[in-house]
Amino acid sequence: MNTPTATYPIHPGQMAAPPVWHEPQSPVYPPAQQGYANPHQPYPPMHQPPPPAYFAQPVYVTPVFMAPGRSKSAAALLCFFFGGLGIHRFYTGQTGLGIALLLTTLVLGPLTLGLWFIVTFVWIVVDFILILSGGVTDQYGRPLT
Repeated sequence: MNTPTATYPIHPGQMAAPPVWHEPQSPVYPPAQQGYANPHQPYPPMHQPPPPAYFAQPVYVTPVFMAPGRSKSAAALLCFFFGGLGIHRFYTGQTGLGIALLLTTLVLGPLTLGLWFIVTFVWIVVDFILILSGGVTDQYGRPLT
């Protein structure tokens, strides 16, 4: 008497065990050949996902308190009336340019017997045009409103 072999389904309503999936195995190279130097594997192997604990770590975000936007008209007026002192650059939060303009006016102007004031005047006119055309931003990179 022959014993029957198991076929799908074994019993009505019962399925056989699902097939087992095997991940494809990458060829194993000696450690000196792994990575970019291997011609068969041009990039580093990325076959394993990060461990689950990587995603479970808390994320700390430092709050950033942004100052309110700066006014384009106020910056233009400050540039027009107090441009030689760099007050408009201090107003927009660009203290480095404000100090540079202030020092060139107060130090280089008298040392060059007033000739440097021509360079400062051109700098102020260019700043005034840039402010009115929207080319100047505040210290956070936001355009003046």
